[in-house]
Amino acid sequence: MSEALQQQNSWALITGAAQGLGLAFAKICLDKGFHVLLLDINQSLLEQTADELQVATSLQVDTLVADLSDDNFMDGVISNTADKQVGLLINNAALTRPDLFLDVEESFIWAQLKINMFAVVALTRHFGEQMCQRGQGGIINVSSRSGEFPAPFSALYSGAKAFVSKFSETLWWEFKQQGVEVFTLIPDRTDTPSYRKYANADDVLAQSPEDCAQVAFDNLGKLACKIATESGEKQNEMMKQLPLEQLIELIADNYIKMFGVKKE
Repeated sequence: MSEALQQQNSWALITGAAQGLGLAFAKICLDKGFHVLLLDINQSLLEQTADELQVATSLQVDTLVADLSDDNFMDGVISNTADKQVGLLINNAALTRPDLFLDVEESFIWAQLKINMFAVVALTRHFGEQMCQRGQGGIINVSSRSGEFPAPFSALYSGAKAFVSKFSETLWWEFKQQGVEVFTLIPDRTDTPSYRKYANADDVLAQSPEDCAQVAFDNLGKLACKIATESGEKQNEMMKQLPLEQLIELIADNYIKMFGVKKE
């Protein structure tokens, strides 16, 4: 991340900020001198997190309770940031559940698409336009390795994250012309509450949220995207060598082992 981004009185807006990777982002932002606006749907956990962060800093820690699947969520975001210069946007919030596509209830289908895709677009459009007008700013969009390849039992999440990656990688070039840095973070297995919620067993190889978030800050303004672990990068290269059908079968078997999902 360039030093120009770290301006006095600049705010970082982080979605999905109450725990896990979002919390790790918030801590780094504070360390770098940003005031932080933490957005999450879980009000009690969000307030607890904000209180804990505020005790350790003289910077401002504000909260915004919002459901990104609500069609009108941007109204609250816009009103809450009217007096704030958001210099860094981190689209981290996500929603997923391992399941066969036809077993997913329709309401959850649309909730996933709205949170994982539409909210990213809406927030990026609103704050990206402001940043481009100022000629300065940064956006970190969190994708997933699930978006790199077809992922049975995760069709909606995989498809949405594929969109996030290509959307963000394209904006890396478009926004760069206006002085705005865009980076796509592709986490590997990350030791977050959402990951542990569905994983079958303890994953000792899962990356810490702090290490994962740091990858984004180390590469913002340098690269368009990066997988958060070297092992993940190596696995991706190996997987690209397989015939597509064999690869999909392999990923399906891995989901069954990791998350205990069933084929029928």
